[in-house]
Amino acid sequence: MKYLTYIFLAGLILLLVGCGESRTINHIDATAEARIDSIPTPTPQIVIQEVIKEVLVEVTVEKVVEKVPSTLLPSFEILNKHPKLDCLNKTMDVFIDIFGIWVISTKSAPENYVLHTANVLAEFIDNDLDGMPDDADVLKYLVENNYV
Repeated sequence: MKYLTYIFLAGLILLLVGCGESRTINHIDATAEARIDSIPTPTPQIVIQEVIKEVLVEVTVEKVVEKVPSTLLPSFEILNKHPKLDCLNKTMDVFIDIFGIWVISTKSAPENYVLHTANVLAEFIDNDLDGMPDDADVLKYLVENNYV
């Protein structure tokens, strides 16, 4: 009987410990949830920082640029006759010299359209607008072959 009492007491202790733990676990969960709720949620912030970085690189230029004769620089002057090719004068009557290449048109085309075309051609030939053709070989080929 003595052993039965020990077993009964051990069971009672386990029952009390087991019940106590379940209450404690619920209390721990509630405490953890309360702590999680008390932690402030960070508000996203956008931070803009201006970064300036200066890079200096020395470059050696070895290309020799051929100078274009000033007679080839575009004047955007509108002529009514081509100075060299008379065959064009039969049907065309507006001529603009751009680096030796001629923009041609009839008088029925609006003058601002013809000037715009001449400006586009000038920028194709001299894209950096320094007064010098960017590729002298291309310009030479177009002029020597009478491209219009």
